[in-house]
Amino acid sequence: MKALARYAESNVGIRSMRSTLVSAADFETLARASSPGAAWNFVRKTAFGTLLPDVDWKDLHTAEQYIRHASALQFRRSIRRLQGRPATVATLLLSRWDLDNLQIALRTWHGRDPEQSSGAPIACYAHRIPLDNIVNAQSLVEIIAALEGTPYATPIAAALSEHEKSHSMFAIELSLEKDFYARLIDATTELGGADARDGLAMLGAEIDLLNLAWIARILRAPQAALVELPHVLIPGSSKLSKSLKACGTSRDRFAQVSNDYVRRVVPLHDDTASEMQRLTLLENAVAEAVEALARRQFERFPFRVASVYAFYLLVRLEMKNLIAIFAGKAIGMSESEILKRLYAMR
Repeated sequence: MKALARYAESNVGIRSMRSTLVSAADFETLARASSPGAAWNFVRKTAFGTLLPDVDWKDLHTAEQYIRHASALQFRRSIRRLQGRPATVATLLLSRWDLDNLQIALRTWHGRDPEQSSGAPIACYAHRIPLDNIVNAQSLVEIIAALEGTPYATPIAAALSEHEKSHSMFAIELSLEKDFYARLIDATTELGGADARDGLAMLGAEIDLLNLAWIARILRAPQAALVELPHVLIPGSSKLSKSLKACGTSRDRFAQVSNDYVRRVVPLHDDTASEMQRLTLLENAVAEAVEALARRQFERFPFRVASVYAFYLLVRLEMKNLIAIFAGKAIGMSESEILKRLYAMR
């Protein structure tokens, strides 16, 4: 009974927030919009739009900024009634938006791009991060000092020497991601029982998506090789993550794993597809599985913390889809091209 009482009120709040998610029909309408401004005006009329500021379309960077902020508010409102260990996990999930904003600030600092700076993050949600200080810092050492007292200073410091060798943000971002998921997995494990089991399953699905994105980033690089694959993968509990890790540095083994997995989830796919095409199919299939897994949680026994993870996954997919739509509109993509870029919309 205590467990029921602990989760009952929070689950009612989380389930009521599902009405703020953008529907599949609304995503299709957004993809058909004649311009970025028309799409922006439409999304402001949806339930999600109540979380956006009442401003006209300006540019892509500003739109992304507002979408990320609204998405964070959407999730933060859903968890405000949680207490105890579930609240600790939920706050960690919320800090994913802080990590997004930190990474944007770090890229802005690294690229010294005034245009990117105009779309800089506007808020923090779980941790107080001096974003302006980071963007204007003279060195990573200064950034690490500015982040003292947050969970982000240590992973950046751990990647400092590798950054100095490569002059790339790749090592910094990877270190931050690995640290975030290690902390989140530990906190989820401490929940114990079915809450831990379901939470870890959903985190594993998100880690799969992120690992596939890292692999795509490597393969798109000049003279791409898989020598970095064991290093870049974030440890996950899913069968896919374990299979990818077992590939080691073998490109042939990676091709076999990706092809076998795609064949299971997309039976009619072309076996002659290129490596990148297979990877795209795999990423799309995993995203659809993530969405299906999250939605199934709302059909099960309601008074569990699993609904927090489920809503988190749905909000993150929604955010990525909205950003993809406006990015596509900004460069003149057609409706069909945009819809192909959306997760779980095929």
